[in-house]
Amino acid sequence: MKNTVKIIRKYFQKFPEDEKNLKLLKNQTKDCINFFDRKNFTGHVVANALILKENKVLTIFHNKLQMYIQPGGHVDETDPSVIDATIREVEEETGIKDIVLDRWHKKTGIPIFIETHLIPENKKKQEKKHYHYDFMYIFRTKTKNINLQLEEVSGFEWVDIENVLMNTPESFIGRSLKKMFKLDILK
Repeated sequence: MKNTVKIIRKYFQKFPEDEKNLKLLKNQTKDCINFFDRKNFTGHVVANALILKENKVLTIFHNKLQMYIQPGGHVDETDPSVIDATIREVEEETGIKDIVLDRWHKKTGIPIFIETHLIPENKKKQEKKHYHYDFMYIFRTKTKNINLQLEEVSGFEWVDIENVLMNTPESFIGRSLKKMFKLDILK
């Protein structure tokens, strides 16, 4: 995971318009910090999957957040890469084992989108407020079998891409999909 700074810099080269919203992340690349340490209370990277099947995107109902989001979660020290962490999280949360990383990532080596948001203090876990840097990766699947990890998620929906773009275009998923159309990943 030593390539993280390189991936972030490459991301900013491809998407310089995102630097403004990700100033804290960019500043952290100057310090030699562990981007995956959950006790890094400035901010740390988390892995997210945009799973596509035909003209639909998978959303899961996150029990703690009480909303539908994309599958994903924290990167563990045992994960060889953020992409591997994403695959592990998808399998844990949904049971899907046949996801295929989109070829765009294989060409570029970067996430399609990075979003940052503040995580509130969690006294139970002794975690101060901090930021998550959500790295979004695109996957495709043909699976119909979903086996939810009910401790974390309690529902799922395959949502029409068009509905996301019409109803929630500024969501993390919506902005990722818009970027995909702009780059001709989706047509």
